[in-house]
Amino acid sequence: MMRVVMDANVLMSALLFGGKPSLIVDMAKEGRVELFVSPFIRQPHPGMCR
Repeated sequence: MMRVVMDANVLMSALLFGGKPSLIVDMAKEGRVELFVSPFIRQPHPGMCR
């Protein structure tokens, strides 16, 4: 299985706008790739999404 590392910009793009970055998230949901995200990115950050 392919392992994929997402940075904050790609993850936010996937969640907010869809498109090609969201395809990676969809593939992870389907179990086709293993998605890795830094613990720092998973923490809430005030002001990141305005």
